[in-house]
Amino acid sequence: MIRSTGQREEARRRVEVRMTRQACLTEEPALKFWAIVDEGVLRRRTGGPDVMRAQLNHLIEMSDRPNIELQVLPFSEGWHPGTVGSFSILEFPEDRSRAVWRKSSRSDANSQCVEVADLRDGVAVRDSKDTAGPALAFDAQGWRTFIDSLKRG
Repeated sequence: MIRSTGQREEARRRVEVRMTRQACLTEEPALKFWAIVDEGVLRRRTGGPDVMRAQLNHLIEMSDRPNIELQVLPFSEGWHPGTVGSFSILEFPEDRSRAVWRKSSRSDANSQCVEVADLRDGVAVRDSKDTAGPALAFDAQGWRTFIDSLKRG
């Protein structure tokens, strides 16, 4: 509930920022967007039934666009490294950037080999057998959380 003029102004500003950011998905040239969301995000009630219906219809409508892919990580999959926090999948230009990749200590003898590169604002991880493929990129906090979750099993 918005109680003051300051809160009302902050809410208005946040909506304006989100709408501006969302325009990059619908204006030409449209940004290619791929999102994987946890099923809980879709089931968590926010607002009443009308708000939820409108939100889900909007997601369906947007995912029909050719530049948008929306996938759902179902509860039935159990724990997944992606549920620890957000991450980005990067696709590099042909020169594969100037990142220096090194084999991770998390690699094993059973073909589970990953390479890690330190980035200016975080860490990137890729499959060492598919060096031309995409990489996962984590900010510093996301990387710490990801590694801590691996240590816990």
